[in-house]
Amino acid sequence: MLEHINMAFNNITNRPMRAFLTMLGIVIGIGAMVSVFSIGQGGTVEMNKKLQKFGVNRIWVYTGKYRKTESVLKLSDATLLENSISDAQYVTPSTYKNVYLEKGNQSLYTQLSCTDDSLIHIEDININWGRFLSENDVLYSKKVVVIDENLANKLFLGPTDAIGQNIYILGNSYKVIGVEHGAAVKQSAAEYKAYIPVTTYASSWGSSTIDEITLTTSDAKKLDEVSDEAIAVLGQKYGTTQMFDTYNLAKELSIADGILGLFSNIILSVAIVALVAGGIGIMNIMLVTVSERRQEIGIMKALGASSGQIMLQFLLEAGIIGIFGGIGGILSGVIFAYVFYFFSGVMPVFSTSVLILSALFAIFIGVFFGMYPAYKACKLEPAEALKSI
Repeated sequence: MLEHINMAFNNITNRPMRAFLTMLGIVIGIGAMVSVFSIGQGGTVEMNKKLQKFGVNRIWVYTGKYRKTESVLKLSDATLLENSISDAQYVTPSTYKNVYLEKGNQSLYTQLSCTDDSLIHIEDININWGRFLSENDVLYSKKVVVIDENLANKLFLGPTDAIGQNIYILGNSYKVIGVEHGAAVKQSAAEYKAYIPVTTYASSWGSSTIDEITLTTSDAKKLDEVSDEAIAVLGQKYGTTQMFDTYNLAKELSIADGILGLFSNIILSVAIVALVAGGIGIMNIMLVTVSERRQEIGIMKALGASSGQIMLQFLLEAGIIGIFGGIGGILSGVIFAYVFYFFSGVMPVFSTSVLILSALFAIFIGVFFGMYPAYKACKLEPAEALKSI
């Protein structure tokens, strides 16, 4: 066997350019497969990470279809839902206002999120300086505020300097108790974001209604069930369910997964075509090789080599081309995935099983398309093969 492998390597390396061009289709096909799968997995991870900022297992309850109706929801409705729905993990009332935050002669347009202490468990809020809103802040309607890092850098000397300082919102003084790390998730065109207790909003603005109530569940499969239950509970209180609607990210997540899957399937189809083209290239070159090595085949048979040994020799050559094509494809796929990451910021995720399957598939393509030339070589008659000597 080792002798056959050495002969196969020698025959391939004797014509390096031909061998390279023969395996190029395999390299392109396997490279496309590896890069598509890794970028697709990385895209899924990145998408889930971004959605986690909003909360994946999250339900928004609000008044009117597409929020086109003035809200009738009250703080007491959040308490009602919390006490009525056993599968609700967190229940958070929220209202959003675009206001100017003032410090000295500076005035910055900011989205003000009026909420409670449980929001930090729902959204991916990272408080690196100070703390977030507490239960007592909400209970006693304290004039405290959590700001994002950009605000801290604009209004103060930085996040550390901001803690304990006062800023003004609509003429009222609020004490900064925390700074959120990085850019906060905003739901408006305002450049900055801040959080105050929803009860402080209610007392300061004199408003008895809120924009929405957020519910979360630990089981994504119960999102629809909890949504229906929330509508039913509110419908029982207000006498109708028609005035309320719910929304969750499950459908968007499914659509995004479908788009990524469609993209991956299209590129995968192109990769398969490239692999088939590469396989046909192997078969054509091997057929040429059989014609060029008729004398060698004739001599081997005359010296007692069996048809099986001849066939094995040519299959080994095709398989080795497949192996090196697979290795080249995997390397090129990894390189392309990281080049894509450099420009897009989407970190590729490589699966060991995908890499192994890609390598095995490359070997299969090489051997499969090498079978006919190998079969043709082993069927040559010694006398016919030695005619040209």
